[in-house]
Formats: sequence, structure tokens, C-alpha cells
Amino acid sequence: MMNNGVDGMTILDTVIVGAGQAGLGVSYYLHRDRRQQVVLERGRIGESWLAQRWDSFKLNTPNFMNALPGFPYKGPDPDGFWRQDELVHYFQQYVEYFQLPVRTGIMVVSVERAMDESHFIVTTRVDGQEEEFVLSRSVVIAAGIQHTPRIPPHHSLIPDTITQMHTASYRSAAELPPGAVVVANPLDEQMDPDLHERVLRDGLAAATVEGISGRDVTPFLLERFHTHTDGESLRANVRLVLRNAALAAEIAAA
Repeated sequence: MMNNGVDGMTILDTVIVGAGQAGLGVSYYLHRDRRQQVVLERGRIGESWLAQRWDSFKLNTPNFMNALPGFPYKGPDPDGFWRQDELVHYFQQYVEYFQLPVRTGIMVVSVERAMDESHFIVTTRVDGQEEEFVLSRSVVIAAGIQHTPRIPPHHSLIPDTITQMHTASYRSAAELPPGAVVVANPLDEQMDPDLHERVLRDGLAAATVEGISGRDVTPFLLERFHTHTDGESLRANVRLVLRNAALAAEIAAA
């Protein structure tokens, strides 16, 4: 049996995991169609926006584009850019206006299909309490992709005297020690590290054999990477330029 308004013996139509934009939007349509549902959120409504954004963070899409289904933006600045707390306030208004069945502070531990395959068993946990469960004919995972910081393994090669901080924990420049700042912005989909190292090693060796040095080494290596990776290095570099440009725009607007 599950508390928080959900009867563990009732088989719901849908369990939604996550109370962000996606989860609330799905809940709206299920509510409109009178489906039995519940939205389970491990933290607060819009938790990632509250817990994993820096203090001056603003969205990079205008306010009128951030509206959820059935609840258009009605404020005075449709072309402005919400802070994260303003966005979350909008989410809260959305839940209250439509009376969506959101349950906060509930961690989803596992989702399993019942033995007869007629429904799912969603195991949940609330701090300080025993695990409980919800039964549902369908499950929507709307938990997002930014729960756990992804830190490259080579961060361990950086000396301890240099402060390292992930954006998930960064809040303001006041937390940083005096001095210059380097922003690392790796690609989500990178080249095969082994292929990269092999082409680089062989390229440097070839440059030495051919007597290439100084500023001529970089274009030589770029061309070699392009030909020896079937163009993947160029595609990766283009993705990197676009990603860095987007990040630079966010930093400039912060």
C-alpha cells in the first residue's frame, strides 16, 4: 500500500516519474482524458531547475515559448527570459490550476512488469519509511537527463591546487578563488578515445618523419584526422563549435 493519496491495490492507468515540463505536460493530457494517474517526484516540483542551476541562471528561450499545454504565458514580458525560480513558480501554478496529482518527496526505486504482464509494479521510497509500491498499466519516465554530473575521468590528472567545480554544484562567482577560470564543455558524443589516440600518435610520428614542425603541425594533424577517421573528426569539431557558441551565449546572458 502506498500513502500520499495513492492506493497500492488500485491499478492506475499511468505513473509518471518526474514533475518537470515533460511530466506535467503528460499529466495535463491524462487529466483532461480523466485517466487515473499519479506524478511521482523525488524532490520538489521542478527539482532540477532549483537544485542544479546557478543563481543568475535564465532560460535561453523566451517566456512565451516555455508555456505548458493549456496554460499560455500571460505575463507582461513574453519576449523576456525567466529565471529558474520564475519557471518553477509557473510549474506550481500549473499543478494547482489543473489539480494535477503530483506527489513530491517520493523516490522511484524500480519499475518491474508483473508476472502476468498485465501491469507494472513501481516500487517507491520516502526518507525514513519502508518501500511501498504503486500498480499501473503504463509508466512514463520523464525524469530528465541531468540528475548525475558527468565528470570526465581525466579530471583526476588536474592538480589538487586547482579548484574543480561541476555546473550542478556551481552557484555564483563568489564561490571561486581569485584568478582565471577555464570552462570545460565536452561533447556528449565524442570520438572513440582509442581511435583518437592512435591517429594522434601516428600523426605526430609522421610529422616528425616529414620534417613538419611549428605552426604547420596543426593543419597537418587536422587533415590527417579527417582522412583517417572518415570525416568523424570534422563532424565532432563542428558539434564542438556549436556547443561552445551556445554555452558562450548563456554565459554572456547570465
